[in-house]
Amino acid sequence: MERSIDELDGVFTYVVATSGQLGMAKDVMAAKPMVLYESEEFVALASEEVAIRSIFPHEIDTYDPYEGEVKVWQS
Repeated sequence: MERSIDELDGVFTYVVATSGQLGMAKDVMAAKPMVLYESEEFVALASEEVAIRSIFPHEIDTYDPYEGEVKVWQS
């Protein structure tokens, strides 16, 4: 996923899931929206914060991943 930041051309935000990992990448211009919520039990990604808040109605801290950010979670 780290290489995709340099190898892909254009604006993008994407998520990849395998049986043991979940990953996300955001291009260096950060033109496409993505909101992230991360806790000990959950990782939630959406294009709008309202989608995450509909699942987690209590007070949570979400953030918009920065330009060129890549994250991978292990299950």
